[in-house]
Amino acid sequence: MISWVPKNPDLLTTSVGIFTILSALMGFVLGITQISRAASARSTLSWINASLDKEKNKHRKALLNKTKIACEGYLFSIYYVPWRYFKEAIVWIITGLIAIIYMLFFRDIFHENTFAEVVTYFAVSLLNLTMMGVLVIRLYIVRFRIIHSYESGIPVETIRTYERDRSGYFWEYFYSFICSLGVIISCIYCSLIIAGHKECIIWGVVLVQFISTSLSLTVQYAKKIAIKQTKE
Repeated sequence: MISWVPKNPDLLTTSVGIFTILSALMGFVLGITQISRAASARSTLSWINASLDKEKNKHRKALLNKTKIACEGYLFSIYYVPWRYFKEAIVWIITGLIAIIYMLFFRDIFHENTFAEVVTYFAVSLLNLTMMGVLVIRLYIVRFRIIHSYESGIPVETIRTYERDRSGYFWEYFYSFICSLGVIISCIYCSLIIAGHKECIIWGVVLVQFISTSLSLTVQYAKKIAIKQTKE
């Protein structure tokens, strides 16, 4: 039994609470991931530099050089597009959370119309996450461009801003929408489990697969657009 959950929790209230916690957790995990990946790249680079001086085999030396360039490209990408560039995305999520919490505390504005209340929460959450996701996708496209350009020997100093690709403009919103939908469904799923709907547990496997596939396709899309823009 979870002590902090009310005996008869309101599904909407629980969903909002989970959404708030999950949003904060996502921001925290992303921040930690950025720091840990940068540290790992620096550590790997130091090890490669030390190994290159001793390595005599030309094939292993070529592999070490290739890995070194990849690590350097990643470090350049986070140098030119640091985490503070994501502040607009963070503002979007904070604004959305404030709006949702405000509606939660002033539920009388819906005049006990449960359907309107649910639709409003869902629409605000989905719009908020989708817009945030589009900004994150665009920033990662810039990072991938820097990495690919560096690995290809192309100057990276001028790659600081996102270049809109007309053919991919729709897909940025599509992939962001799908990932956002997965996050919101996850909140509803957790709320149903907490409320005692144990029959929904089996759908967790499908939900995890849906989210992992969505994220994987989004990353592939960002890399594809970055490579395309680098070649143009």
